[in-house]
Amino acid sequence: MIRVLIVDDHAIVRHGLRALLSDEFHGGAFGEASDARQALEQLRKKEWDVALLDIALPGKSGLDLLRQTLTNLSACFLRKNQPGLMDMIDVGIYLLI
Repeated sequence: MIRVLIVDDHAIVRHGLRALLSDEFHGGAFGEASDARQALEQLRKKEWDVALLDIALPGKSGLDLLRQTLTNLSACFLRKNQPGLMDMIDVGIYLLI
């Protein structure tokens, strides 16, 4: 069973991704967070396989969040025309949608 944490400040994006992933990964566990603080709480409470992170979160970027957690999960950033691509590679991000 895959465990996916969806972090985005737009509820419609979180709900849409959750619906799409639920259809594809039956029995998967999905969590949501609307900002870095909530994401950190979720990351501390449970083990996640994948985090879908918005780069432009209120208060702290998704990239800063990933740097802070230093977990062994896979992260996928959802943003086009990403200006900080080299920073992402430095942290170990290899997938950008």
